[in-house]
Amino acid sequence: MGFSKNKNKFFIFLSFLFCYNFHSQIKIFGNVLNQNQNPLEGAIVQVKNNSDKSVLAYARSDEKGFFQLDVPFVSSYYVECNRLGFETDIQEFSLKENEKKENLNFSLSEKVKTIDEVKILGQSSVIKQKGDTLSYNVKGFINGNEKNLKDVLNKLPGFEVRDDGKIAIGGKTVDKLLIDGKEFFGDNQQIATENLAAAMVGNVDVINNYTNNSNIKEFDSSNKTAVNISVKEEYKGKITGDVSLTSAYENRYKAGANLFRFDKKANISFIGNSNNTNQESITFEQYFNMKKSIQSDFVSDSRTDYNNFSIPKSLLSDDRVSKKNLNFGAFNLSYVPDTKLKINAYTILNNNFQNRNILETNTFFNPHLHITNQNKIFQKENLFFSQTKLSAEYQLNEKKLLNYSFSFDPSITKQNKTILQTQNTSINHISESENEQKIDFGQQLSFANRLSSNKLFSIYAYQELKNQKNKYDLYSDLSLFDLSNVFLQTQNFKQNEIGFLSKFIIKPKNIIYSVGLGYAYTGQDYQSNLDANVNTFINDLSIERNRFSFDAEISKKRGFFQFSIYNRFSYIRLQNSNPKRLLLPSIQAKFEFSPTSLLSFYYKEMNYFAQQNQIFESKVIDNYYTIKEDNQIRENQLLNDNKLGANYLYIDLLSGTALFADINFSNKKQSLTSNSTLINNYTAVKNVLTDVNSTLASNISFERRIKFIKSRIKTTFVYTNLKGQNFISGVGNEFSSEFFSSKFSLYSKFKNKIFNYNLGYETQVNRTEFENNLSTKLETKKLFANFDGSFKDDIRYYFNNSYIWNKSENNTRHFLKIDLEIVFISLKKNWEFSLIGNDILNFNETQIIDNRLQDNFLRERITDRLSGFLGVGIKYKLL
Repeated sequence: MGFSKNKNKFFIFLSFLFCYNFHSQIKIFGNVLNQNQNPLEGAIVQVKNNSDKSVLAYARSDEKGFFQLDVPFVSSYYVECNRLGFETDIQEFSLKENEKKENLNFSLSEKVKTIDEVKILGQSSVIKQKGDTLSYNVKGFINGNEKNLKDVLNKLPGFEVRDDGKIAIGGKTVDKLLIDGKEFFGDNQQIATENLAAAMVGNVDVINNYTNNSNIKEFDSSNKTAVNISVKEEYKGKITGDVSLTSAYENRYKAGANLFRFDKKANISFIGNSNNTNQESITFEQYFNMKKSIQSDFVSDSRTDYNNFSIPKSLLSDDRVSKKNLNFGAFNLSYVPDTKLKINAYTILNNNFQNRNILETNTFFNPHLHITNQNKIFQKENLFFSQTKLSAEYQLNEKKLLNYSFSFDPSITKQNKTILQTQNTSINHISESENEQKIDFGQQLSFANRLSSNKLFSIYAYQELKNQKNKYDLYSDLSLFDLSNVFLQTQNFKQNEIGFLSKFIIKPKNIIYSVGLGYAYTGQDYQSNLDANVNTFINDLSIERNRFSFDAEISKKRGFFQFSIYNRFSYIRLQNSNPKRLLLPSIQAKFEFSPTSLLSFYYKEMNYFAQQNQIFESKVIDNYYTIKEDNQIRENQLLNDNKLGANYLYIDLLSGTALFADINFSNKKQSLTSNSTLINNYTAVKNVLTDVNSTLASNISFERRIKFIKSRIKTTFVYTNLKGQNFISGVGNEFSSEFFSSKFSLYSKFKNKIFNYNLGYETQVNRTEFENNLSTKLETKKLFANFDGSFKDDIRYYFNNSYIWNKSENNTRHFLKIDLEIVFISLKKNWEFSLIGNDILNFNETQIIDNRLQDNFLRERITDRLSGFLGVGIKYKLL
């Protein structure tokens, strides 16, 4: 395939380019010792140009006092070494051009007055490093035209706020977002990045090796990263934020309120939003994170599977709707009355209504016959979901810590479809409705006791309850499934899981040793029934599992070489089969060349049982053209997933260079797939096993400042190759699915506010080829040019322009999208009046193409896209 060959050549060229760049540099290495000739860890070594005193590179010494760094060639430079509490040592050198490395050793003497922190001076920015914390003074990176926290973070070197609202640093997702050291809406980072005003942001701190409680930090081997946002003093001790209202053409509206009170002991926040302009407050990824097991707060290897719950279509639809109404409200409280007690609580309410118009063409395959039909679909969806979570932590004394938390997540999803189906000369009217109700509840209680300076004992117990009900109605003019034309199906699922885990951790020096014992009971019940009481459509399943586990880990999380070796042995007793014995190793190795230059490798094995909705003793209607049939998959069926990967991170905070590369390979020796059989006007699907399932995924991003045009460039490349197998009428059909995306952007770093730009191009290609010569390809290209600026702080403007191509093998759509906002600010700065436009050239609906090749059918959809609008807005700021 030419597509693959071109990508391979591209990545080889890119690798050569990076290797050439780094190979041309000079390597400086050596050791830092104290006056007693003992190694000094944490010393900062900076290489500076003699001519202009600029910093060329810096590194931090490891536990053996060793440091290493690469610098570009200059004829004359000096190296400065300092550490908290020691005198600074400076050495000057001159190099010839053919010299490629230099060995330097430093001996530092203690001084009476210690230094609290190290400042790394860049051109217009100040970056401070103190222990595991790296602090950014955002004034050096912004120009005042930023709207919210997202805009601020996107201008910091190595930072990226993704489309799902999650914050990433050097490609690694941030584990926790804090406001003034306190939690803010749990893992829902998008709420902060979209709604916290840029004007409130003071400093941004990156905290490595983060843990909720500093008293047990040295025993934590999770390597979590947190970002703390410091709020400016003028916004503390009072209610601040804004309320806004927008009215637009064709009855479009947007109303919102962002209200905050930040105090020393408590942070209180309320965020509300109601609109029909498709301004999402929660994305699918955020919803998925909300549904994580409560065990994930304390067990890093807890597993949440997409198969545990259905995905609300309203969160996947993007702007592929003809109408959309969203209502969102959220309240957050973080309360720290003293050094002993810490309380975090939040509630989120979300309600979405949307309509969709779809024209789809389906081609179904079997070895001897292909059937094609066309469906015109009108779809109405309503999603309500909520999450309430509370966490209370109490420090009994300086050695003992108690924590309790619970989460309560109810949701209701309603969907109604009207389908006009045409197949040959036959026309059929179909009506389909679904009502799904879910309640998830989880709670945990944990206790940690620091037995001595290097010993810790902890235990936590948890419970998780799930209750799900589904009511499905189907009507058709013609008979379906060779049975009838009217169906009413009910499904009920319940799960109860309860368990505990105890751990003993000892840290004699720099190595952490831990052992753990655990137990978990899982009970599941599933029933389904068809109103006609057809025996072949009745399921009544009950599953019970008892798992006993022993795990051991040895890890080191500081110094040049860091590692973690983990192994879990599980003995699992099953209800109706022989016990299972599992051994699940996990290994990670990391080389920390400097705090912002890391290379890591990892390997992990995972085993898990088939989920309830993958096990059927009888038939279940999935939709108007698919029946899931009974299969040989049972509750004792083990599935596995082995993953091997490596990633590299390099950030030069002084030159604004950031490089991140990640590659991983996943191989599932035994996994589930489908066996599809075409029967008259429907498809019967059975779950079967296959040993063909592997994924290769890679990601490279590069960012650098260009001084002479005062701009930055950023490029991102993603490639994924999935190899798998399904079956059509019992005949194996291997497939290869490739996804490639690239993005290039050039954006200004002007200090003036009058004019700034962000220009770029991005493309996505998704291609799937099957063994039986079936294939599909979908390509999307986007050319964008965004501009913003302000005049005398009274007028601000934002213009976002993009031209989008959307192409499949059979259809093509393209359109120009122009968004604008012109803001007029009052003299007292508390009122804003704006002209707001979204997709102003497309007041009539445009369309988007997507396709899907799965099981035994090929689907191509043309979906109406939400139309544009033009309106006026008003905002009042509480200053």
